[in-house]
Amino acid sequence: MNGKSCIIPRKVCWLLLFALMPLCSGSIDGSTPLETLSRDVIILNQHAPGEKVEITFISNAGFLIVSGDKKILVDALWEASAGDQTPQEVRELVGNASPPFDDIDLALTTHVHIDHFSPSVAGAHLENDPHTIFVSTEEVVRTLRSSFPGFSSIQDRVKAVQPEEGERVSLTLNGIDIEVLNLHHGIDVPVRNNAYLFTIGGLKMFHTGDIDVTFEEIQAYELFNDEIDIAFVPYFFMVFGGEEERILRESIKANRIIPIHIQPNSGRYTLENIDEEYPEACVFYGKMQTIVVSPQLEAIEEHAEDEEEQEEPVEEVPEEGGFCLGTLLLLSLLAAGGIVGKREE
Repeated sequence: MNGKSCIIPRKVCWLLLFALMPLCSGSIDGSTPLETLSRDVIILNQHAPGEKVEITFISNAGFLIVSGDKKILVDALWEASAGDQTPQEVRELVGNASPPFDDIDLALTTHVHIDHFSPSVAGAHLENDPHTIFVSTEEVVRTLRSSFPGFSSIQDRVKAVQPEEGERVSLTLNGIDIEVLNLHHGIDVPVRNNAYLFTIGGLKMFHTGDIDVTFEEIQAYELFNDEIDIAFVPYFFMVFGGEEERILRESIKANRIIPIHIQPNSGRYTLENIDEEYPEACVFYGKMQTIVVSPQLEAIEEHAEDEEEQEEPVEEVPEEGGFCLGTLLLLSLLAAGGIVGKREE
């Protein structure tokens, strides 16, 4: 399926519709597009079968990505800035390495700005989770070393990676393949920014951090050959058009795009426009919202569509206007899905 497939619980109800049809003696119109019904599950065509991947939005550009026993944090070890903040209760869970932020394999930070990195949160997490390997720029590592009193106890798991412009540095850490790219924050911004390309659950993901690059600068990395499944990209690449949109379409070429770095005071309107204009966008509307990328659900959906296309004869309703048990169950499920959808909005 190549169209947009960011869906909510009601999608499951429609999938059940096709399974329950044999129980019903009347015909039911199943023509409602499945992809318009939800944002909690996304169906993503994958090049090879993989595991379910859960992506949880924390705040700003921060995410928790989980598949099987592998966990990655990206730009999630920070506290607050002038325009946004990580919720206090979430910050405590991250710092204490409490579930779901326990047993993290990789903690990746793109750059030193306070809306992406806090030495106190990063240091606390690394102290409380002896499994985590931390990767960032030399500037971030220097800040962590000078600002966190317990640095000596975590330094063996802190990696400063600083590729040259146009260079990729490849690593395998805690069983996860990762490439680090140098994509600058802007010509006039004296801060190094690492972008990260990594594979988890059979999906290739790309997190840009904060970038302000030209088409030619990012094209040099030939990301269009990487067959990226999901890219985390600043929202303005999907708003301004022009060269930014060309970078999305021709340089990154991801199957799905998750907009990041949206400020709370203007976020909802921006997100709704992106959701409407970009079929490949998977939009998070709230902190700690989780999207599930599931090849298993993709198989269910394809089976349901195949069933719908088969024009099997339908038995006539024995009594005009009657409802069978399957129909009543379906209506109840759809009503429940509608209620859940409204509450989530």
